Amino acid sequence: MVDVQTLREQLTQAAQSARIVVRCLNGGRDAQDSSQRAIMLLVDIQEFLYRLKDNISWGGDKWLVEPARLVALAELLACFESTAKSIELYFQSGGVGVSYYRKNLLERTFLPRLEQYKLLLLLSLQPNSGERSSLDRKIRATVTSWREVESGPKVDLQFEENVLSITSGQASDHFITLADLCNRRLQGTGQWIFDHYQYRRWLMGSFKTLYCVGPAGAGKTFLSSLIIDSLQRTFTSSDVATVFVFCQDEKEKEQTTRDLLQTILAQLVYRKRSLSYASSSLYYSESLMQGNASPKAYQNAIRTEVDRFSKVFLVIDGLDMLSDKERFLSRLQKLPEQVQLLVTLREVGQVGDASYITVLAPPEDLHLYAISRIQNDSNLNSLLTDDSNLLLYDDVIDTVVERSHGVFLLTKIHLDLLSRYADTKALERALFQLPHTLSEAYGEAMKQVVSANPIATRHVYWTLYAIRPLSVGELKSATNTGETEEENGSISFEHSLQTQSGGILTVDAVSGTVRFVHRTAREYLSGAAARVFFPTAQKDIAETCLTAITLDDIIDDCYYNGGTTPRSTGSGFLSYAAMYWGYHARDVAEDEKAIQVLIKTFLNKLLWRRPPMQVLTNEPRIPSELGLGKYPQDWTPLHFLSYFGIVGKSKRLLVQGAKINANDNSFKITPLHCAASRGHDEMAEFLLDSGADGNAVPEMAAQRYI
Repeated sequence: MVDVQTLREQLTQAAQSARIVVRCLNGGRDAQDSSQRAIMLLVDIQEFLYRLKDNISWGGDKWLVEPARLVALAELLACFESTAKSIELYFQSGGVGVSYYRKNLLERTFLPRLEQYKLLLLLSLQPNSGERSSLDRKIRATVTSWREVESGPKVDLQFEENVLSITSGQASDHFITLADLCNRRLQGTGQWIFDHYQYRRWLMGSFKTLYCVGPAGAGKTFLSSLIIDSLQRTFTSSDVATVFVFCQDEKEKEQTTRDLLQTILAQLVYRKRSLSYASSSLYYSESLMQGNASPKAYQNAIRTEVDRFSKVFLVIDGLDMLSDKERFLSRLQKLPEQVQLLVTLREVGQVGDASYITVLAPPEDLHLYAISRIQNDSNLNSLLTDDSNLLLYDDVIDTVVERSHGVFLLTKIHLDLLSRYADTKALERALFQLPHTLSEAYGEAMKQVVSANPIATRHVYWTLYAIRPLSVGELKSATNTGETEEENGSISFEHSLQTQSGGILTVDAVSGTVRFVHRTAREYLSGAAARVFFPTAQKDIAETCLTAITLDDIIDDCYYNGGTTPRSTGSGFLSYAAMYWGYHARDVAEDEKAIQVLIKTFLNKLLWRRPPMQVLTNEPRIPSELGLGKYPQDWTPLHFLSYFGIVGKSKRLLVQGAKINANDNSFKITPLHCAASRGHDEMAEFLLDSGADGNAVPEMAAQRYI
């Protein structure tokens, strides 16, 4: 027994499957005559499906909703679904690749089947008669036999559930980022984009790609969040997807084209809550090879997922952060026509068949931001909102807006600089010396920080030089920062950090790590400014790390422990110091005696406190990273120095008699193996010049990992 509501849902699903097949065939790879014929048949089939749905819904023809007719129609729809999935499997991007076989498969197998489905659906619209029933039975017998050979690949439900869980987690990270941006965006700003002529044309589909181009700090990321939020609120049906990527710079590793394609695919899968054959095959192959598929494989899977939607809006923010952005854009441009692409970046080359909008904050938005900031800053509010200072209030807003030149970030830094003054006279003098560029603004902010606040200075250079982003707790431990008077009151550490660092640092709301307020701050401080403001930063960082991990209890927790949790994990900074001290020490000048002594002390303790030889338990490989519970128990000091690429101290060890080819360990690994495995060319060259055996071979268990 089939009820009308269930059948209506089947008809809707069948129409959607027909649309997906049309898009698969419309990719341009197949012969025009056969593919166009198949598309026309599918269009007719869709029309019949919608007519059947309407007629059944209205119930005007009683014969159409007879139980026997409903059962027969349900069986026909199940057969059509099976055929549609087979066509999708063979003709999706990455399916059958040889044109000859695709052409013959379409002409000899699927075109006749589509013709018969069309006829059966047409018969389903006819009233009962003996002739209709006879023809229906003959064709139906053939169609039913196809279903037995169109079963398609078997679906591993547990595997699919695991993949959906993983993609849900990947998508959730970006949803949290979007929510944070929407919460921080000032209400009422950015509305100009919706009235822009080019944006309206892009939204209506006049062209595929729209570039939003503007200088650093102009507010492109917040504008992206506004556009994404608007698209999601406008297009709420499951047939439309708004997919987005924020190319953030505060990552532990540089993002690649594959990383961004993974994010896009994960969001598309998450939107449908199911996997296409292409996506399922991709994730299954990755699980078998325990690695990542190629960008081309991801592109094919994305094409297939896109075909399951009537419209996909794809927003990519901050594409400047991607080193191979041209290749990535080329891949996105090849996606099906229902994809509309919006990209924000600082500059764009040849636009081609696309258009662009210049992103600069209008004065009205900057005024709104300045007013809001003054209201929420206790110091500025007390100085400027007094009745006697109303003229100064207007002057501050007008001057800040004028000198920001359409850049939100400049407005923020200007107000951060002004908020440090305690009286109106000093504020007035500073007002007319406000910088005109971001570089000048960062320079002025750092002058104030370095001259007035040593702790804030340490916060800045630790954030600049840390190998990975530090949490608030790790940064406090690294800089020996206690609870400030502000924190003991009602002001949070985040607010205190922003104020004391001149607006240069902030706390990421998603990850909880300390980062620069904008990537341009890191770019500025990574240049010549670092030598001016932080001449001894690397020495201080290396000294702090080595001092923290030289305690006996911490040394004991460094040795390889088979994956058990070390006792010292209560402090995240200890884990950081044990993992990265060598990278910081490598960047310190060789004549810094304090660092050389600390390195010697740490390495000597590793030798003195190592476990007895009979209980050694090392992995059969050179570790991908060192840290608490990961230091091999039978390496020499030269092994560790080679692993980190510290040439200066290695020279001293060799002079003192260290064995350059030492391999008295579980898997005959030499210092040269350590240097080569980590890509330290200078270290490897030094070892070879000093007499290292370039032909030394580790034991077979370790060879695969070097």
